Amino acid sequence: MGKRAYNCKNCPLIPSGYTPHRQIKARISLNVFENVDEQLKDMIELLNTFPNIKTTESCQGDNSHYASIFIECRGDAQNTDYLYKFCCKLSTILAKRHYQKDEILTPEYEISIHLVWDADKSIVNPPYILLKFPNRRIYEITNIISYIRPQFAHNKGYIQ
Repeated sequence: MGKRAYNCKNCPLIPSGYTPHRQIKARISLNVFENVDEQLKDMIELLNTFPNIKTTESCQGDNSHYASIFIECRGDAQNTDYLYKFCCKLSTILAKRHYQKDEILTPEYEISIHLVWDADKSIVNPPYILLKFPNRRIYEITNIISYIRPQFAHNKGYIQ
């Protein structure tokens, strides 16, 4: 996949001619800030505090396009099992349909979590996660990710 742009202008999931969203600076690592779609800023910053993972591309979507976030491992490819662990933890929380004070999650969340690895004869790309969900659920999905964050607490801050 190589280096992706953070904004939706280059997102492969968005049709050509799609108007990019308003951009705002988000903290990606300790001293790195990137422009991201305004509605995804909090989620992008939160995801980048998880040890061993980094967001590489995102688009907030709109009423007719899902929001999407691409996540990869930081540094050493041996951390790819971390992507699997993250996927399992997030999907387990969603499957149980509750979080925090046993609040009910409805089927309206329509989130999809894809763990992807692709390669061809000349290029082997690192595995990545693709999160897709309705734009109207950005706040709720951010809260769910915030809920699972302490379970990955062996590194509580940004990775340099």
